[in-house]
Amino acid sequence: MNHHYDIIYIQQYLEGKLSPKQMHELERAALNDDLLQDAIDGYRSAEAVDHKQLSLLQKRFVARIEAHQENKNRNYFTWQRLTIASIAGLLFIVIGVLFWMMRNPNPTNSAAQQASTLNIQEKVTISLLNGDLSPKIGWDALRDHASISILPASVGERVVVQFDLQDHRPVNIQFASNHDEQLTAAIEKMLREGTSWEGSSGTLELQF
Repeated sequence: MNHHYDIIYIQQYLEGKLSPKQMHELERAALNDDLLQDAIDGYRSAEAVDHKQLSLLQKRFVARIEAHQENKNRNYFTWQRLTIASIAGLLFIVIGVLFWMMRNPNPTNSAAQQASTLNIQEKVTISLLNGDLSPKIGWDALRDHASISILPASVGERVVVQFDLQDHRPVNIQFASNHDEQLTAAIEKMLREGTSWEGSSGTLELQF
């Protein structure tokens, strides 16, 4: 309720001492304010009210309005605090999860990255024992390719392979000694599907 509508003002309204505009504004305000409407109805039903009584009633009336407003403010700030607390809690959980993910990376990805690094660092040694073979990509690139492609090999194993060239591609591939079938199959696949060669024939030694 508008604070201008005190008890004296309402009494003047009931006695017809207000202007038409003031009376209209008060009546409109009473439509939207139950407290104001109750006050008008209560004063209208009273036959006579002196100023002392008006002062006492006004104090009670103001106290009631202030209590009502305080309850509204209390509810508003309580809801506001709950909203802020909820947002803060959500942010805390998100930050905690991100921190945990940074401190504990995916073990599968870490293992794959480590294996890939080891395969590149521990290069296969490829030497030409005889013949005129020469890979078009170069010997260093061939060693890198072999280190990644030939995975079944055991550390320290040595494989000797000889082959001829036809249209710059390996043919008649033969291994000088027996080795694990997966290993020889991987080497033969690398030679057939890998780089082109220069020369005619030769023998290579691969040391893992």
